[in-house]
Amino acid sequence: MSNQFIHKGDEESASGPKDIRNPHPRSISSGSNGFTTGVDDGVGEVNRALKHRHLQMIGIGGAIGTGLWLGTGYALTTAGPAGLLIGFLLLGLAMIGVMESLGEMASMFPGSGSFPHFAGRFVDPALGFCVGINYAYGNAISFAAELSACAVVLQYWPDNGVSPAGWISILYLPSIVIIAAPVRFYGESEFYCSIMKILAFIVIVVTSVVVDLGGAPTGSRLGFTYWNNPGPWVQYSGIAGLGGRFLGVLSAIINAAYTYSGAECVILVAGETKNPVREIPRVVKKVWFRILFFYILGVILVGMLVSSADPLLVSADDASGSPYVIAFRNAGIPTLPHIINAVILVSAWSAGNSYAYASARTLYSMALSGRFPKIFTKVNRFGLPWVAAALTLAIGALAYLSISSGASKVFLWLSALTAQGALLNWGSICLSHLRFRAALRANGMEPDDLPYRSKWLPYGSWYGMFCCYILAFLSGFSVFVTGQWDTATFFANYLSIGIYGGCFLGWKLVKRTSFVKAAEIDLIHGRSTSKGHKEIRTIEKEEDRLKSPLRRAYEWIL
Repeated sequence: MSNQFIHKGDEESASGPKDIRNPHPRSISSGSNGFTTGVDDGVGEVNRALKHRHLQMIGIGGAIGTGLWLGTGYALTTAGPAGLLIGFLLLGLAMIGVMESLGEMASMFPGSGSFPHFAGRFVDPALGFCVGINYAYGNAISFAAELSACAVVLQYWPDNGVSPAGWISILYLPSIVIIAAPVRFYGESEFYCSIMKILAFIVIVVTSVVVDLGGAPTGSRLGFTYWNNPGPWVQYSGIAGLGGRFLGVLSAIINAAYTYSGAECVILVAGETKNPVREIPRVVKKVWFRILFFYILGVILVGMLVSSADPLLVSADDASGSPYVIAFRNAGIPTLPHIINAVILVSAWSAGNSYAYASARTLYSMALSGRFPKIFTKVNRFGLPWVAAALTLAIGALAYLSISSGASKVFLWLSALTAQGALLNWGSICLSHLRFRAALRANGMEPDDLPYRSKWLPYGSWYGMFCCYILAFLSGFSVFVTGQWDTATFFANYLSIGIYGGCFLGWKLVKRTSFVKAAEIDLIHGRSTSKGHKEIRTIEKEEDRLKSPLRRAYEWIL
């Protein structure tokens, strides 16, 4: 592999011919900022074997994991059905801003590898380093969290004769095989797992409506009964008044952060398709549908079917605490909870694989840009960054902590780490996009010159940035409520901020980086040669006109 993309110090610039079109040659070398944009070309050495069908299924169902199936139950107990819905809506709006921001940048620079590259390119190389570390370790931790969740789920069947450590090992091994295999195996695995999750969710939605309308064996019609009794709100930790309700909504938003985490992974996956410039906008346009159909509809159903005062939501240490399992058990449908539990198991395992994939690719991209040891650039003959994958898979062994501390407790610790790290990363994506738009203005370019232009931006970027950064600092608020201090919970909720800030300051001091001015941001190197947004939309409209109505409906959804 050529070394031209590896940073070798402040005094050595990236090799290769100078691009005479670049008005700011400093920005495409390592220069005083120690940042190399040459990473764009090196990422192409991974195997681009994913197909359109892989990407669409991963985009819709890839990150549907335990947050939706298990985490919403705990949020219901702390916020009530109204607080739960408001919390998911508020963060859902922020997620639309995050994904639209990422879509604009990634469609213009499709070979950049991952969004840490944008943070270093458009804001400050130190931010690129800290975001990359945070994202890589956060996804590796999420991989371990989902394995722990699998152990929690399998405790639903207590007479299976296998210990939690045994189940973790049984599920850990196939994950190793999939992540260590050529990328098409990951694509196929996620394709079929996503189809199963989507179909299962549709069945659950239909069944939930039937149960709510009185079609269950018990014959009782629920409607919005639980919105009246015990009520739409829960006073958090018994705190009276508006303050208790506000904290309840805040707890729901923090819970939603873990549920939404991994949504941005599909942009990373799009980089390994044969035509990322075309695929990235397609995926981004489906984000609102995914948020509304899976998450918002999901929490509405939870609030209708389960009482926020149901003791199983907080007392159960296994998947029997899932609001969907509780709902169908209370409805007198004995078989369906077992089926749901199996779906939760597959969802957790599948989401864990997506997290491991994202972590490995991020480490590889960071190594190419000189922000991680060179050994992590090694790629085998299948296009797999095997050293990066090996480190990620090794971190997944943290799931074995559940042997001594209890699977459910370890899952809560790891999910708290994941949620805060995700919020910091999302805020950084929006900040990077605002600097990207500033660079467009400084260089006399218009948003219509981009392959994909979002109608939500830049307002969505501003909302997403402030929302996510503020929530990251508030994520551990529960330990400061009177009588709820817990040292382990405090560190689980604030360790990511320490790592994020430490990496930023450390890289800035060692490399002496500086904030990249808008006029000096490189908008040439690695840029897509695709047409602008207006031209692309004209072509797409003509293509859509020639399609059958059924085909257009299918593509609108998927």
